[in-house]
Amino acid sequence: MNPARKVKKFRENGVKERILSPDEMRRLINAANRAIRPVLVMALNTGMRRNEILSLRWKNVDLVSGYIFIEDSKSGRSRKAPINGQVFEALSGLKQDGEYVFPNAETGTYIKDVKTAFRGACERAEIKGLRFHDLRHTALSVMVEAGIDIVTVSKIAGHASIQMTMRYAHPPPENMRLTVEKLGEIFQKVETKSRLSRSSGPKLL
Repeated sequence: MNPARKVKKFRENGVKERILSPDEMRRLINAANRAIRPVLVMALNTGMRRNEILSLRWKNVDLVSGYIFIEDSKSGRSRKAPINGQVFEALSGLKQDGEYVFPNAETGTYIKDVKTAFRGACERAEIKGLRFHDLRHTALSVMVEAGIDIVTVSKIAGHASIQMTMRYAHPPPENMRLTVEKLGEIFQKVETKSRLSRSSGPKLL
């Protein structure tokens, strides 16, 4: 009897995640209207989830220290997201006279749906098949490709484990080759030091 017979299999959703190129990121931001542009800037520069951005309160934004405090994280853990120059500029241009960073005047809470504005930005930027979650995927992937260690990226992303962050690591073949060459250089230095040490050692008469 197969002991795994009753174990349910996870279904692949078949959805391919996108990583935007620098040119696509620029086009998307430039094509966005004033209402959604700061949302996109934050997604691409912090790796925050859509709901984390839209439900953000001003009390959790510290422009002086340069951090955003995220309370309602999907993982159930609170965390801090660093603010870079792009995010600082985007947030500084918004009104800070209410509770929410992205308020909904009709409901009195926050904007919960940006599908129409996001779709419009994608169409004007001529980017097809892009989902909002792909912005987070792009941000985290770019961090990894830039050489940021996986532990730091995992903390920024708010993942419950390093394994969840590993899916954002897509090392290109060229980077892998350069890494191995770097390893060879280290060993070569070690061998050179070893030879010099032997040649300069005490000699027997």
